[in-house]
Amino acid sequence: PGVTDWQVNPNPFSDEMQLTFPQQNQVMLDVQLFDLQGRLVRHIRQEVFTGSSLRIATRDLAPGLYHLRCTSGVQQWQQKVVKH
Repeated sequence: PGVTDWQVNPNPFSDEMQLTFPQQNQVMLDVQLFDLQGRLVRHIRQEVFTGSSLRIATRDLAPGLYHLRCTSGVQQWQQKVVKH
């Protein structure tokens, strides 16, 4: 399994979102969250991610549509997410 197996919950989200992986895995992980203007509003880089979930605080973000990008090595996963 790779980064393409991740899911984001809840979507839409409010104060935080959680990225979940179907099983615990050890991967290099880079998570970026962009607003509609393409500005990077969150960047979480974990040299070695060994868990099955990652929480991202979003309380200070404005409501609206965001673009989530997760990268692990050459694999990349992207999803549109909505903040209430």
